Amino acid sequence: LQDACQIICDIYSRYLFEASVFEHRPKEFMNAARMSELMLDAQRKAYGDGLADDVRHPYMWLVKSHYYSGGLSFYNYPYAFGGAGDGMNMDPDLTETVQLIKMMQNDYGVKLICATIGSPYYNVHMQRPAYYPVSDGYEMPEPPLYNVGRHILAVKRLKELCPDILTVGSGYTCLQDFLPHAAEYSIKHGWTDFVGIGRMVLSYPDLCADVLEGNPIQRNRICRTFGDCTNAPRHGMISGCYPLDEWYKKLPEALKLREIKKKMMQK
Repeated sequence: LQDACQIICDIYSRYLFEASVFEHRPKEFMNAARMSELMLDAQRKAYGDGLADDVRHPYMWLVKSHYYSGGLSFYNYPYAFGGAGDGMNMDPDLTETVQLIKMMQNDYGVKLICATIGSPYYNVHMQRPAYYPVSDGYEMPEPPLYNVGRHILAVKRLKELCPDILTVGSGYTCLQDFLPHAAEYSIKHGWTDFVGIGRMVLSYPDLCADVLEGNPIQRNRICRTFGDCTNAPRHGMISGCYPLDEWYKKLPEALKLREIKKKMMQK
């Protein structure tokens, strides 16, 4: 149990800490107090309420030699499910993922899954590729289309390894006007069985009907990944497409949301 806790919580907190150092270092001088503040914040995120405030270690950054190893440019967190072990890439054989799918099929009779990558809480730029960060998030560290490609290729590989389970591919919304074309290609070539649409449904619920019926695409309803469908619920408001949907635009929450985003941008 102690070893599992170290991997799941302790090592993860170190990753979060160093990621925040890399984020803040170009903007500010990182003195000891600031380093300790970031360390405590990382431990708080990793452990939650499983570690009391009075036993968190603000100077972990000082006593762990890993941070000062000349051969390591980053203290990578290599334990991602389905990861290659380097903290950056996918396991080409998806060993753990395939094991889980086989278990779900054999033990629980699962016949359909929705496949995705990343986490909406820790690396949202991977899980929901977008051109605009959410109000309490971070700037995209890489082009969003790169992670659309990650989604598509990961599901393609999964279908190669587990062809007998129906799979829904995700991450297509960021393609915007080109979503129908990419979806058609992926399904036609057996890369996925279905393409799931999430954010796009909020701004354009009729997209699938228009495509299947051969109607022109209504470009003014295409999701542009502004992120307000996420910003709103993170501040206690209902989710919806506030920038494009006329009904949401008229809600009092729309004005409140604009004020919140304005304040966030001023920080």
